[in-house]
Amino acid sequence: MKRIIILVAAILLFSCATTKSNFLVVSSINKETNHFPSNKQAKVVLERKINLFKERELFVVPSGDNGEGEFFKKMVSQFGYFKKIVDMDEYEKELRDQKELTYKEGIKNQKIDIKPFLILTFKKRHDGNDQYMQIVVTEKTTWDDCFIAEIEYFKSKSLIDLKDESLWNPLLNSFSDYIQEYGKIKYL
Repeated sequence: MKRIIILVAAILLFSCATTKSNFLVVSSINKETNHFPSNKQAKVVLERKINLFKERELFVVPSGDNGEGEFFKKMVSQFGYFKKIVDMDEYEKELRDQKELTYKEGIKNQKIDIKPFLILTFKKRHDGNDQYMQIVVTEKTTWDDCFIAEIEYFKSKSLIDLKDESLWNPLLNSFSDYIQEYGKIKYL
């Protein structure tokens, strides 16, 4: 009985280590396709034409307790498009240092001069028992979403595949395509 418990514990420990090692690991981008390795394709839900060239000075990614901010900064920096990439904690610190407001509604209603930039966030969408992870890119000047892509990660109460190659990489690849499409336009 003791051997069975040790074997089960070892299997659980190995499976947890395997899952962690495949999640939030920075991948190298393929310079020819400008895509990360992936085994799925994200569905583009919204693709609004904006002056992306004007928004390239600053790109804000989510912060997190498990290294998410660093992960997304390193991944997005490989696009070679945005001049400065910070996580939300860093951005809020910059605002506090400048004695400006740190929340969306406050910035929107104030007459302060902040350069145009984009914010990347994540949302979960539910459709019955199915769940989708979405990346949402929001334009700071209007607080309108300009890009949304999603991928199914939970189907009928079963986790599909929670690895970067099947979740984050396809979502970021779809955003890379958006940058390729609208990033060279200087004037609309």
